[in-house]
Amino acid sequence: MKTPNIINVRRYGPGLAIILAGVLLVLSSYWPFLLLLLGQSNIQVISPITLSLLWAGAAMLVVSGVVLLGRALPPSASAIPTPDNKKLRRRLVLLSLTTYLGLPFANILLPLWWQYRHATCAETQFLCRRMLDFQLSVTLYAIPGLFLSVLLVGLLWLPLLVIGHILVLLRELVAYRPGEEALPGSLHIITWPDTDTDTSTDLP
Repeated sequence: MKTPNIINVRRYGPGLAIILAGVLLVLSSYWPFLLLLLGQSNIQVISPITLSLLWAGAAMLVVSGVVLLGRALPPSASAIPTPDNKKLRRRLVLLSLTTYLGLPFANILLPLWWQYRHATCAETQFLCRRMLDFQLSVTLYAIPGLFLSVLLVGLLWLPLLVIGHILVLLRELVAYRPGEEALPGSLHIITWPDTDTDTSTDLP
C-alpha cells in the first residue's frame, strides 16, 4: 500500500506545531508526579485547579491543530464507501481506548496517524475521519467539564462522559451500520469530501 514518504511542512506544519504545543503543555503536568515516583522530595505538586485549566488549554490546542491538519489531508475518494471493515473498526476502537492508559490525546492522535499512513485507501479515510470526528467531539465535550471541575460540577460530568465514550466505542464494534457517516454524539467537525469532486490519490 502506497504511503507518503515526506511531510509537506508548509501545508501540514501549522497543524502539527499546534498539536505539539498541546501535547507538550499536558506533558508538563506529568513532571511533578514523575519526580515523586523517582523519590524526589520537596516537589511542589500542581493544584487541581491549575491542572484542570492546563488540560483544558491543551485540549483546545490539540483539537484546533487536528482540525487544521485534517483539512490539509485530502480524502482519497470522491464517494463515501459502504462496505463493512470490522477489522479496521476494531483497530480504530483499540487505538482510541489507549488514551485510558495515560497517553494524552492518544484517542485523537493515533487514528489521525493511521489515516495519514493509509492516505490512499478510501475506506480507511472514511472510517478514520469518522472516528476522528467523534474523538474531537468528545474532547470538546470534556473541556467544559475541566473548567467546571473547579466548581466540582465537572467531577460528575467527566465520569459520565467517559462512560458514554466507551459505550459508543463498544457500539461501533457490535452495531455498526455500513455507510453511517457519524458516530452518536459527533459534531461533524471533520469536513467530508464532496461527492462530485475528483481527488488525487497522492498527498502533495
